[in-house]
Amino acid sequence: MNYFRNKKGISALVATVLLILITVAAVGIIWSAVNPMISDNLKFGQACSDMRMSLEVDSSSAYNCFNSTSNITNVVVSRGVDTLNLVGLQIIASGASGANPFEIKLGSNKTNVKTSKDPNYAGTFAYGDIPVSNGAIAYNLNTSLIGKPDKVAVSAIVKIGSTEKKCESSSPVVIDSCAS
Repeated sequence: MNYFRNKKGISALVATVLLILITVAAVGIIWSAVNPMISDNLKFGQACSDMRMSLEVDSSSAYNCFNSTSNITNVVVSRGVDTLNLVGLQIIASGASGANPFEIKLGSNKTNVKTSKDPNYAGTFAYGDIPVSNGAIAYNLNTSLIGKPDKVAVSAIVKIGSTEKKCESSSPVVIDSCAS
C-alpha cells in the first residue's frame, strides 16, 4: 500500500503545457486540410466573377434569332478582354418547353452546335470552339428539343490547376424569330 501513496502525478504545469501542445497540433492539422479548400473556392469565385463580367450573349447582334423552318437558334457569344483560363462554355436556351443546355469545350465534338461568322459583328472573330479574349463566335444551336427558345444565356467553364468549374450564367437575352 505504501507504494501507491508515495507516487506523485505529473504537475499541473506539465499537464497544461501538454494540453496546449496537443491543441496547437490539432489546429495545425485541421488548418492544413481546410486551407486548400478555402483557397480554391476563393480562386474559382474570383475567376467566375471576372468571367461573368467578360462572357455574354451579345444582345446587340441582329444575328441572335430563331429559325422556325430549321429549328436552329443563332446566337453570338462575345468575350471581353481578360486573361482567364476559359476551357469551355455552356449556352442555355430556355423556353416554354424547358431548357436545353449546349456545352462547348475546347477540342470537343459538337453534334448540336455549329459555329459561323456573324457578318454584322465588327470585333475579332475566331472559328474555334470558344471565343478568344476580346472576340466572339456565332453559334447555330439545334433547338428542336424545345422549339423556339424565349431567351438564351451563357456560362463559363473555367480551369484552375487541374480542376474545372462551371460558373453562374450571364443575364439572359431574349430571342426573336429570324426575319424571312
